Amino acid sequence: MGFIEEIAVYVQKYATQYGIMVHSPIIAQAVLESASGTSELAINAHNYFGLKYKASVASEFYVKVGSEQNADGSYTSGVMKWCKFTDMESGVKGYFDFISATRYSSLKGVTDPEEYLDKIKASGYATSLKYVPNLMAVIEKYNLTQYDKETEESAVAKKVFLSAGHGGSNPGAVANGLKESDINLNTLLACKEVLEKHGVTVVASRLKDEEDDVYEEVKEANASGAEIAVSFHANAGGGDGFEVFYHNANAKGKWLSQLCEKYVLELGQNSRGIKSGNDLYFIKNTKMTSVLVESFFLDNAKDKEIGDTVAKQKAFGVAYAKAILEYLGISYLGSETASKEETAESSAKLYRVQVGAYKIKSNAEAMLQRLEVAGFKGFITEV
Repeated sequence: MGFIEEIAVYVQKYATQYGIMVHSPIIAQAVLESASGTSELAINAHNYFGLKYKASVASEFYVKVGSEQNADGSYTSGVMKWCKFTDMESGVKGYFDFISATRYSSLKGVTDPEEYLDKIKASGYATSLKYVPNLMAVIEKYNLTQYDKETEESAVAKKVFLSAGHGGSNPGAVANGLKESDINLNTLLACKEVLEKHGVTVVASRLKDEEDDVYEEVKEANASGAEIAVSFHANAGGGDGFEVFYHNANAKGKWLSQLCEKYVLELGQNSRGIKSGNDLYFIKNTKMTSVLVESFFLDNAKDKEIGDTVAKQKAFGVAYAKAILEYLGISYLGSETASKEETAESSAKLYRVQVGAYKIKSNAEAMLQRLEVAGFKGFITEV
């Protein structure tokens, strides 16, 4: 396998996970920056994109002389620190971690190669005055747009099956004035609304309180033609926190589970973990990639506080929708599904998160840069 074919595999693997919808310009960057894998950085550091060292992107660094082009066309050279990775795959993933910083947010959802290169150049990624035309020449020379076909296919409407566990004469768990079947339905409806606003076709097991046993859910899921299936539940038994189940023979199921956990944690909920659900009927018998989520314990006086209103239950639905969208490679464009109850709750209080306070401004600026690399917005104020 040649360099282009090899690195294209990893670009295609990770791009959509980060909301990047085009592959050819990234492959071209690797070809140009690493001389098709033969540069010093590529050989000794698996750095194919000329990434400057940042601790949040790579755990190790490599020192060598580098140069940057000035606005007048001249060059400034000097010894620089570069990211060092363990292999090609981690080097490609490192690229996407690098461009996850806020300054590169405009790259998400772009499908035109030249537009992608214009935007990454404008965001300060490269100093070369001919960076865009040089890369477009690489794309044309090696016909790299052939690797964008997968991206084009991913833009085709996706179909998802959603299950609201229990219903009708089977309310599921009941405690603290809460009924699991109602919680699951509210979660499903919010998730469905967000997904449909992003062009995803949703097949739902139920849209109201009615009989809906798991055997029928599985039949409906398998007949739906959906790419993935997600079953919503709330827990009982005195525990605490969120958990998600998948079939441990399905790597895609694990990835979807990780995404669900990621966005639930953003709600402030803790996680009991990602677990094998091989023996769960829904997981075991659905033909597609599937996960089953347990949002919180409704019989736990403390844990139920994160889901004891319709608005909070819908917030879980939005979180799961974000996970599904990221799995499908669709950029989340925001949601206008907030109810009056959600608006009232969100406007009642504001919580400020402070990372640190520094006597030396350069230290504060360094921390702000680390936050931006990690994808968080921040600002510096005097106190």
